[in-house]
Parts: sequence; structure tokens; C-alpha cells
Amino acid sequence: MHADGTIDEGIVFRRAGLRDRLVARVLAARLDDELARGVAPEASVPLLLRAQRLIAPGTRAALARDIERILRDAMSSCVWVISQVAPRRRAVLDAAEELHALAHRLSAPGPVSAGGVARVRLLLTDGAGPLYFHGARDGLRTVASSALDSLEPRIPA
Repeated sequence: MHADGTIDEGIVFRRAGLRDRLVARVLAARLDDELARGVAPEASVPLLLRAQRLIAPGTRAALARDIERILRDAMSSCVWVISQVAPRRRAVLDAAEELHALAHRLSAPGPVSAGGVARVRLLLTDGAGPLYFHGARDGLRTVASSALDSLEPRIPA
């Protein structure tokens, strides 16, 4: 490490400031989109902070609970959704196996990819995605399966 905080690979170490933390929180959806598209968490401090938040056990557990709730609601004969857009019941039932696997992987110990967790979060929150919108480009099974695959951490070559 050099005196300026860099090492030979050009990485700069510095403490995340209040501005970085605020940007990570305010722009969470945009940062999730970047991570889901494969942008490296190390590309910026706010992106790294967001990635750390996404892979935290509490965030992973909350997403897994959301998936399980969606599955329970879809399997129930009586769904009481008043203040939110309801997921497409038939699509959820058709993708139940993939969604269960996704919830299980999020709940399991061990590392996960921040980009994969971002993809799961987008799957659950994107109103134009296959969970909520019949005209979505890809089906829910495909997107859930892809999100599951993307949870596996990639080892750099």
C-alpha cells in the first residue's frame, strides 16, 4: 500500500462519508438496477454500500419472507390485498418451485452475489415485471430461475 492509500491495482481505500451513505439510501433502486445488470460493487462507494446492505442477513431474510408470503397468498383461496397491487396468482403458482428455491437460497447461510440479491429485489418490486404485469417480456419462472442462478457468487478469473 502506498502513502496515498492506493495499492498496485489502483484501489483507493477511504472511509465512506455521510454523503456516500445518503446517496446509497436515496438512490437504492437505481443502484439495485446497476448491480442487477452486473456493475461491480467496487465501481463506486455508494454502490459498494448498497451491495453490503443487500447481502446482509437481515435483508436476505426479509426478501425470503416476502417470497414465502407471496406464495402463501397465491395458494390461499382468499387473498385480502387492499393497499397494494396483487401479484399474478396463476404466474406465482406456476413458478412456485422456482420461488421456493429462491427463498430457500436467500435464507441459507453462505455468501451470495449482491447482483443476485438486487435481481430478487427488483423481481419483487418492479410493477412492470412478471410478478405483477401479464405483458412482461419474460415469464416469472424464467426470471425467478435466472435470479436464483445469479445469487451464486462469481469467482473472478
